[in-house]
Amino acid sequence: MLKMLKMLGCATVFILSACGPDQEDCEQLKQASYCEEGVVYWLDSCGNLGEIKEQCECECLSEPLTGCKFRCVPTSDCAYIHRECKIWPDGCGGHIDCGDCQNDLVCDLRGRCVYDDH
Repeated sequence: MLKMLKMLGCATVFILSACGPDQEDCEQLKQASYCEEGVVYWLDSCGNLGEIKEQCECECLSEPLTGCKFRCVPTSDCAYIHRECKIWPDGCGGHIDCGDCQNDLVCDLRGRCVYDDH
């Protein structure tokens, strides 16, 4: 993906800056950004990661990977996500623990307490 961004960066701003093989002519234009693992970086004119623009409070946008999610409200209710057991993503980079099943029930792959068939 990053290689593709580099190619797109050179193609997009070729008029403004020549991106040679050594990429010494790349400019810090601060017009495009890329988010990776909760950190948003500025891209230079050749598509290389530059200085940090911002650190995400929650996580990166899913698509396009250009910034942070604006508002992230973590799920704290297992019933809301239709789960009865196990640990699940809370939608904001954390987790919600929905506990264990009681009595003779086991937790299936969908987070439901079901009777053990074995």
